[in-house]
Amino acid sequence: MRFFPLLVATLIVLAALGGVASSGDAPFDHPANWGGTGLLEIPNARVIPYGHGRAGVAQVHPYRYYYGVLSPFPGIEIGGRVTEIIGVGVPETWKNYGYYKDRAVDLKVQILPEGKYRPAIALGVMDPFGTRLYGAQYVVLSKQIFPFDFTLGVGSGRLGRKPLDEGDSGFELFHSPGVWKDARLFGGVEFAPSEKFSLILEYSPILYHRHTQDPAQPKYFRSEVPSPINFGLRLKPFRFLDVTLSYQRGEVFGINGSVDLEIGKPLYPVVAQPYEEPEERAFLPIEERVAMALLDMGFSDVGVLKEGDWLYVEFQNDTYLYAPRAMGMVLWTLQGLLPEGVGEVELLYKVEGVPLFAVTFSKEDLIDFYNGRLTLDEFYSLCRFDFDPIEPPRRTKPRGLKRFTYRYKPAFYTFLNDPSGFFKYRAGAEVWGRYRLGRGTALAAGVGVFPINNISSVIRPLSIPVRSDIVDYIDNKFLLEYLMLEHTRRFSGQLFGYVGAGYLEVQYAGVNIQGAKSLFDGRLLVGFDTSLVVKRAPDEILGLKEKTHYTLLAKARWHTPVEGLSVDLKAGRFLAGDSGLRIQLNKDFKGVIISVWYSFTDTSVFDDPYNRNYHDKGIMVSIPLQMFLGRDSRDRALYALSPWTRDVAHDTYHRDVFDFMDEGSKLMLDKKRNDVRVWEDWKEGGWE
Repeated sequence: MRFFPLLVATLIVLAALGGVASSGDAPFDHPANWGGTGLLEIPNARVIPYGHGRAGVAQVHPYRYYYGVLSPFPGIEIGGRVTEIIGVGVPETWKNYGYYKDRAVDLKVQILPEGKYRPAIALGVMDPFGTRLYGAQYVVLSKQIFPFDFTLGVGSGRLGRKPLDEGDSGFELFHSPGVWKDARLFGGVEFAPSEKFSLILEYSPILYHRHTQDPAQPKYFRSEVPSPINFGLRLKPFRFLDVTLSYQRGEVFGINGSVDLEIGKPLYPVVAQPYEEPEERAFLPIEERVAMALLDMGFSDVGVLKEGDWLYVEFQNDTYLYAPRAMGMVLWTLQGLLPEGVGEVELLYKVEGVPLFAVTFSKEDLIDFYNGRLTLDEFYSLCRFDFDPIEPPRRTKPRGLKRFTYRYKPAFYTFLNDPSGFFKYRAGAEVWGRYRLGRGTALAAGVGVFPINNISSVIRPLSIPVRSDIVDYIDNKFLLEYLMLEHTRRFSGQLFGYVGAGYLEVQYAGVNIQGAKSLFDGRLLVGFDTSLVVKRAPDEILGLKEKTHYTLLAKARWHTPVEGLSVDLKAGRFLAGDSGLRIQLNKDFKGVIISVWYSFTDTSVFDDPYNRNYHDKGIMVSIPLQMFLGRDSRDRALYALSPWTRDVAHDTYHRDVFDFMDEGSKLMLDKKRNDVRVWEDWKEGGWE
């Protein structure tokens, strides 16, 4: 135990006198066994870089960890993990499930970053809401004297003398000082003489033999482990890859491999290419030249009209993820085409034929902006925006109208943690098609074909099965995902409406109606959302059941001042008849949107113990496919993790009119205005 006095004395001296610290937490911001940033078994005060995500697998017998970690805000990391206990089984009724598995969510906040004379300090809570088999709470500090990083902390629960109580709130360190009477000290040091590797030495406070709630304890930890000292070698063969080899507890070797990626960074750069006009078009009227150019650049429903020195252009964005990038492509194209006779230009931006906004500027200002004589902010200040264009202001003859459009993508979905098997899945392809009947009106259909599908469940539907019978639908190899008529309408005063009728989703058919208004330049959206639906028959493509359900919800979306963070609220009656509130937080990382949600509803309508007093919760990731394609695309891939076997706080799955409104709001154009300069990457790449 001489290790601790020496470490404590060292850190006290460092905190008082300071030392030379390298910038940030690197290179000591790598994963511990369970995925959170730390050494081996203990955390340090470092956090994963903001906007990064980490995924990995580790094994230190008898534990195997599967984890994911991300930093949604500077100084904060959130992790999710599954702990598998090798050799420890589950009840016989859970055959094919494999070994025992525990799920948990962890949170760490770096309350004080490292300074020249002070250490970094962090607070952490492990598994505050789950089973708390491996729950812990800790305060830890770390200090660099490069290439050394020293860590000292104190922890309770898993890191203390006894486990935390399952019934507590999960955040006892903030309101129950008594939890620290069973706390223990921990510490360690990491030595990084090279960017490619580092050496780790730590003292682990975990008393494995005393944690009797751990399913591994009766089989593996009946007596004290041989040593609390752990050793590790961390390898960094590539910037994104981390491999840690270790010898822990004086008896077992371990390995931990993880990948760290910047969220939203494309695998292949999406570099815009300029429009090159064929020579034979140079003698055509300017209306035809502009229309043909925009059609070549991926736009549709293009109308162009020249009146005197005024050029009016309307177009629909079918290709670019966000409106500012689409506008940038139009500006880039126009600056090389506009003849001497044009003085003013007006652009009208449309989606599905519905006008979202218009912008007017002079040809001279556009040329100065492109050539660098005007900054982006200066050009924006000279533009005149209209964010309430009800009808196209000019009569044109649009060309390139795409009546029928379709998209397809490979599809892979998981079904996790069922007693009949922890990991189940379906793989195949999905195809969606739309036939445009008029402005904002279309017939839409989507099908899924899953030739590889092993999804099944031994869990039966609950008392009001609005979602807990989902397996009866998704175990099919062919799915009619939706078939409906939908209409989106814009009214004056920033009012929008949406109606969808037909087979709305895999489980429900009926009608969905939404109305919404934009306030404060799009920072706040308010509205209502109601559905009247009938359950579909799972084994008949177009079959319906008799029982009806309805929702009646007020909703709002607030785009907070925090970069990329928005909050969605739904309040009212949900599908099963439970009333209450659902809160969803959305964080945008360069186009990748990560959402988490939690519900508070009156669950007394349910007769079963699984839905009673339950709070629906989950996480969803929306990924732009252009990250993998190396070209512009509006398509996204969605992946969500949520308990399908519960029925609390559920709505039908349908289009959200808020997403439609966001695309053309002043707030969104201001936030992503840098995307207008699409030609910058092309110029910097030396292709000009």
